[in-house]
Amino acid sequence: LLRHEMGFEGLVITDAMDMAAVSQRGHALSLQQALEAGADLVLIGHIPDQIALAQSLQGYQNAESIRRIQAVREALPRDVLPLDVAGSAAHQSVAQDIARHSITLVKNTAGRIPLHPDADQQILVITPELEDLTPADSSSAVQMTLAASIQRRHARVSAMQFSRKASDLNAVIQAAENADVIIIGTISVRGDDAQAVLVNSLLQRGIQPVIVSMRTPYDLPAFPMAETYLCTYSIRAVSLEAAAAVLFGEIPAQGSLPCAIPDFVAE
Repeated sequence: LLRHEMGFEGLVITDAMDMAAVSQRGHALSLQQALEAGADLVLIGHIPDQIALAQSLQGYQNAESIRRIQAVREALPRDVLPLDVAGSAAHQSVAQDIARHSITLVKNTAGRIPLHPDADQQILVITPELEDLTPADSSSAVQMTLAASIQRRHARVSAMQFSRKASDLNAVIQAAENADVIIIGTISVRGDDAQAVLVNSLLQRGIQPVIVSMRTPYDLPAFPMAETYLCTYSIRAVSLEAAAAVLFGEIPAQGSLPCAIPDFVAE
């Protein structure tokens, strides 16, 4: 497809081959088939016994792959930028600009966005505890800043976190019943009943929270009666700050869905 139909002449590099979708074939076979399919570079990831595995695949190297790899190596700059450029003000500015252009307002049936809370109204921000969802994930090391971004725009903000897979959400539901505005951040609801139960419990009580999907955009089908739903595609501070700016009408939601959400038709 890449070479013959699309005419792609660059390097073909796989993702980590220890991921479940391919590792189920067996480590040696999955790498062998990737090379046979035409991949130039195969990422071994966390597969054990890598030296022996690589040696067993020596016969699958091909001249065209070697040529493409060498061409790219020769084209790379020899001078490496100093590492302290990472995280510089210029980089942060680019990251924030990207985030501000990515926020997607998928559903705003009742026109709750932008928020205009009275000064004495209480906003409750509810988020699941961050944890690593895959072997390559590093979410547990990220600080959840959604509530802090909201609080920079409204004084009366409280925050609650609950455990994924939580069996008792009564305290969170009770707190939501006593708040004027509820913002719920969700993370990959599929496979985690607690988040769906929380949102649907509030909806059944006539409470319409603002849902901020902070990972994949596919959470909406778990609570189709939700009237306000936006996507950040990220739990990083720049994305949550951009989401808060959209929620309070400081910037428009400029993003668009990169994929269809099952069972949802845009209004």
